[in-house]
Amino acid sequence: MVGEAAWIAAILRRVCPALVAIGSGLTLFGPAVAAGEPAAKELEAVVVTAPGVEGPGADSPHNVSVITAEDIARSGASSVADLISREANLTLQSFYGGDKKATIGMRGMGDTAASNVLILVDGMRLNEYDLAGADLSSVPLSRIERIEVLRGGGAVRYGDGAVAGVINLITRRPRAGPLSLDFEHARGSYGMDDTRMRLGGGSGPLGFSVDLRQLDTEGFRDNGDLRTSNASGELRLSAPGALSFLDAFVRLDRHTDRHGFPGPVSAADFAAGTAARRSTKTPFDRGETEDRVWTAGLEADLKSAGRLALHGSYRQHANDFILNYSPTLPAASQLSTIASKRRDLQLRYDNELSAFGMTQELSFGVSAQSANYGRYANGREVPELSKRNLGELDGQAAFAALTLRPDPRWTLHAGLRKDRTRSRFSKETFTRDCRFIPIPFPPFVMPGGCTPYAYKLDERRDAVWDNHGSEFGLSWQAWPHTTLYASVTHQFRSPNLDEMALAAVDLRPQSGRTVEGGARARYGETLSWDLALFRMVNHDEIYLSAVPNINRNYDLPTRRTGAEFAARWRATNSLSVRANLGWVAPRFVGVDADIPHVPRRTANAQIEWRTSEWASLTLALRYVGRRFDGNDFTNRALPPLPHYLIVDTALRIKLGAAELMAGINNLTDRAYSTLAYSATYYPMPERNGFVRLRVSF
Repeated sequence: MVGEAAWIAAILRRVCPALVAIGSGLTLFGPAVAAGEPAAKELEAVVVTAPGVEGPGADSPHNVSVITAEDIARSGASSVADLISREANLTLQSFYGGDKKATIGMRGMGDTAASNVLILVDGMRLNEYDLAGADLSSVPLSRIERIEVLRGGGAVRYGDGAVAGVINLITRRPRAGPLSLDFEHARGSYGMDDTRMRLGGGSGPLGFSVDLRQLDTEGFRDNGDLRTSNASGELRLSAPGALSFLDAFVRLDRHTDRHGFPGPVSAADFAAGTAARRSTKTPFDRGETEDRVWTAGLEADLKSAGRLALHGSYRQHANDFILNYSPTLPAASQLSTIASKRRDLQLRYDNELSAFGMTQELSFGVSAQSANYGRYANGREVPELSKRNLGELDGQAAFAALTLRPDPRWTLHAGLRKDRTRSRFSKETFTRDCRFIPIPFPPFVMPGGCTPYAYKLDERRDAVWDNHGSEFGLSWQAWPHTTLYASVTHQFRSPNLDEMALAAVDLRPQSGRTVEGGARARYGETLSWDLALFRMVNHDEIYLSAVPNINRNYDLPTRRTGAEFAARWRATNSLSVRANLGWVAPRFVGVDADIPHVPRRTANAQIEWRTSEWASLTLALRYVGRRFDGNDFTNRALPPLPHYLIVDTALRIKLGAAELMAGINNLTDRAYSTLAYSATYYPMPERNGFVRLRVSF
């Protein structure tokens, strides 16, 4: 703790003089930009993911960014993963170029991002309790109102898995009123056909919405096709009369998809040209997914007594797939299945108290989770071949968080969390027991009968883990438009059920600490910028070792030191710029090697030129630096993945209730891959185009 405090102090000693200069200069520069234009309004974004943040996020002790509905509309992005990965120090890790089998890396998490970056939908976790991570294809962009990205925080409020940070997808809520219809249809390269529809309205205290989406695409790769259907219905009741303080909702989400697994290509095929990159050696590997989620909530605004919220969800997940298909074996004996059921319940209380002439905030909550998990390999009941892993998980947690404002310029954040997780895991084989009777003369063994085929226990493992999270943060409004902040967060992650299937005997939870300091400035709608410096150290980080092929804890701590800078500038009424830079040094402590699949340098820029009141042109650039092969832990055994620069462009035309967008992605036709293992690559889409029409009634 003393060393980290000294590290923050050293950073602030170096950064503060520069911030003073920047703050002073921008104070003069900000109004000058806006001179002669209509008075700018303060940014309206409401951040709910970060503790103690209501409003533009000015007093959060973490680096927070918000992607608004207008940002989504202007981006031209066709997938959630692509959109989020354009934020500072967030990287896309994709096998096939879409939301399916895509992961978002944050602050250098690399291959473990699926379990160390928490993805939420309206505050409820989307991450599964296995290594599949969050299926972003189950949440269409058309359903999302905004996205909140909280780096370095979330361990107190959300617990297990909030290591690098939290990404919260806030969906559009139904509102009572006249019936409305949003219809959107897109056509594009690789046979892409994407139709989305939202119907909403209501009367009096009752509002409803229905969201539908159908996506069909052949994909960039052979056997890379995807057929996705999403349906969501929500009913919300704002109680009338004496019960007007109550708000209740119920929502049902259903997601299905069918997709291929094109697999990797060799280094020679990757370099040979487009035809070789699009090819596949696994034309019969397939997968199907079905998800159903029931969510319900009851919220009570008790005025001066605070706010109370009770949310619950139940999820059924089923995934059938065949990998490494062999024509010599029946398909039924090659089918693998993952089936799970999950229940989550959260109770949270928030209150605002007046003291010292300021508003103080108090929050606490409890939560409970339970899950049943089954993974079947080589069919369900193929004698001597079928195997299954069964798991159960139960967890309870409690947290308390406090935000104190002793005066208008200072804000203190503190929070504690305690989690207890119980897991039960077993490995079984579909077999039978037979009894044999030896005959001494002549030598002979006579069958004595066999039991019916059934699953027989091979291994059992039970565990109970107690974990703790904590946070301490401080923010200071040093100048009228500029705030400085610093924080220390303790985070944790327990092994998931997949990891226990191939686990070292001493596999245990990982723990870590993130120290962060930074500054942010807001000048109305004209200019804003954010700067953050961080150091994240994890002990016992969980990973999959190649030799032997088991999940285990690193013997050495991992350390990720980095910085990120993001800015928005409205240069004129017709020209606006968004840009960010990210840098991270992802190291194993005591070893001269970077953590694989983590680029040290990333950068993004988006320039929008409004050519008229009804038309705008957007140019987006994404740069990702060199990183090491996923199986190269020494950084010397395999060729690194080269850096790449991707350029996307889109034209947006608004005509009354209709909006037309046409764009070209990967304009320079760059061949690149976000992932590689043992010098085999997963090619991403090359130059492709789309046309999208949206109409609102």
